[in-house]
Amino acid sequence: MDNVSALVGHNSDTAGFLFTPADQEAADALNNVHSARAARLHAEQAERDAVRNAARALADQGWTTRDISSVPGLPHQRIFHIIPAPPD
Repeated sequence: MDNVSALVGHNSDTAGFLFTPADQEAADALNNVHSARAARLHAEQAERDAVRNAARALADQGWTTRDISSVPGLPHQRIFHIIPAPPD
């Protein structure tokens, strides 16, 4: 690691490296993996945002925590982390 850090002029204890194969077909295949992983992360965040917004909207309409949790299929305890307990 010290030799690589010296070569690239990096003076930190932590570094990340992305290695790309010289073969273009292999490089493209790995790039597709990285793109798919990034898309999954964005989709997971969009799902979390949608669940949070739906839970808040249902709570504003007076739904109970247990009823709210049944819609997205989450444990009711998780709903307590997303929103304050609605009045029962």
